[in-house]
Amino acid sequence: MVLDEPVVERLRGLIPLAPLHQRENLQVVDLARNLFPEAAQVGCFDTAFHAARPSIAKSYGLPRALTDAGVQSYGFHGLSYAYISSELGKRYGPEAGGGVIVAHLGSGASLCAMRGGKSVAT
Repeated sequence: MVLDEPVVERLRGLIPLAPLHQRENLQVVDLARNLFPEAAQVGCFDTAFHAARPSIAKSYGLPRALTDAGVQSYGFHGLSYAYISSELGKRYGPEAGGGVIVAHLGSGASLCAMRGGKSVAT
């Protein structure tokens, strides 16, 4: 997604939802704008890899009113999982497209169950 001004302002509104990352990421966007005003900036979003999960996999054990209001699980470390998914296919062929559970361990940690290279649970 191109990070034009309307998109960046919308992303600023999401800072409360990602207080450990969003503000710092947007500071880098602002710095790059100042240093390279003619360059187009593109954002890659970590949660996109998990967006097609089944509805049940996006839900929490919360009251239905919260779910109906939009509270859901988005998933973490999607860029890492997307890369791992592509590498599994390259290295191990079609057999890697079956069911697999991958762990992302580091400054943050998460697990992702994939089938056919796609996130089904996290």
